[in-house]
Amino acid sequence: MFLRNVAGQYVHAQMNSRSDGSPLTSAVAVAVTVDGGAQGAGAGTLSHVANGLWQYAPTQAETEGEMLSFQFTHATGINQNVEVAPQPGDAFARLGAPAGASLAADLAGLQSATD
Repeated sequence: MFLRNVAGQYVHAQMNSRSDGSPLTSAVAVAVTVDGGAQGAGAGTLSHVANGLWQYAPTQAETEGEMLSFQFTHATGINQNVEVAPQPGDAFARLGAPAGASLAADLAGLQSATD
């Protein structure tokens, strides 16, 4: 799952040559679009993992949107576009929250009721 407004996440794309399909291991760039806005050069960290697989770690600001687009490009490569719809963080009440002061207190009450 990709989270909205959170750094430390990764997007991957396989980059290959248009002419012979060989893996591209250098000169790849990433452009980022947030919510259909203007496309800009990626400000995060782009690195080659192995065999033409590229990893991009967007900045926190680049994840602040409902639809993100990461376009991996190379002058002689087959460009790849990866779209992500981030999920909001856990900003809702926890399901099954204790009825009492704590979960431990609820468990103690349950245990005494079943003894």
